[in-house]
Amino acid sequence: MDPRNNVSYPLVVQVPTYSFASSQDLQTMPVPSGNGTNQNQLLMNLASFGREAVPMVASQLNIRPVFDVHADVQGRDLNSAAHDIDALLAAHRPDASKALTVTLSGQVDTMRESYTGIFTGIALAIVLVYLFLVMNFQSWIDPVIVLMAVPFALGGVLWMLFLSQTPMSVPALMGTLMCIGLTTANSILVVSFANQRMDAGDDPLQAQQVLATHACDRS
Repeated sequence: MDPRNNVSYPLVVQVPTYSFASSQDLQTMPVPSGNGTNQNQLLMNLASFGREAVPMVASQLNIRPVFDVHADVQGRDLNSAAHDIDALLAAHRPDASKALTVTLSGQVDTMRESYTGIFTGIALAIVLVYLFLVMNFQSWIDPVIVLMAVPFALGGVLWMLFLSQTPMSVPALMGTLMCIGLTTANSILVVSFANQRMDAGDDPLQAQQVLATHACDRS
């Protein structure tokens, strides 16, 4: 390990065992200079020898030495456990003068990256669906009416997760995204039918009544 930066460099030396009888033999082992000459250096002139206490396993992250503390949770979801660990780390964070940093990594990073990607995908999907509906309906208002069903769908998803005591997870978010797609498809049918009735001469109230009648007949 280099004492200047605490970085460990592996050094492999192969010498017959019978050539060493003591540590003095190791120190006086000749080392070729490597510059094409026959001049050799003694190993004790190139390296220092000594005994000291070092960790049995040295871990590094981006060349920096790290100490890994592994933990597992049972009976709790990962998100709530990560929230409690973040609060604990914030309360006992070491002073900056000690040049020590404590970070939470592992599956928590993967979970948070997945959440960020899915939430971004849901927001982008809503925007793209709105723009597509604007081109389809040739209106800026009808797509808004279609997408008004999305908050109710999200409310139903959250309510069912609460009733079933199911924690928020990546599969739950994927199901939420599919639920938004189904809700939007049904809203498109409702708005299209209402527009057809209004084009036929009905006012919005009559179109709503006819739509409710057709819905009751199909149910």
